[in-house]
Amino acid sequence: MHQLKERVPPNLVTYSYFFDKLNSYHWLVSLRSKGIFKHPSGAVYDEEGRLSFLPWPQSRYLARMAKIPEAQNTVFEIILTFVDTENVYVREDIIEIALALPIHKAAQLLPNIQKWKVKS
Repeated sequence: MHQLKERVPPNLVTYSYFFDKLNSYHWLVSLRSKGIFKHPSGAVYDEEGRLSFLPWPQSRYLARMAKIPEAQNTVFEIILTFVDTENVYVREDIIEIALALPIHKAAQLLPNIQKWKVKS
């Protein structure tokens, strides 16, 4: 884990490769303890002030892991820390996670999800 933070540049390309290849839920607790899931990528504005968002590879990984029953509690605990994100890609992953979780856990996400607003 130390090598991940020290040797892998924390950018979209390297994190996409790493998290796309990671198929084990056994990494969840360790990655969470290192702060890998703390800050979803935010809004990006270009020179002309246009708003866009970048995918967040960490949430894609969590969406895949949410389908594994043994990982669901940990995934749920992790997404509670960033469910208020404005990033539309992360929101999509949160919806996918909610659909994979047991109904009582998905229901706990609804108040936060209902607060999401589309900005024009």
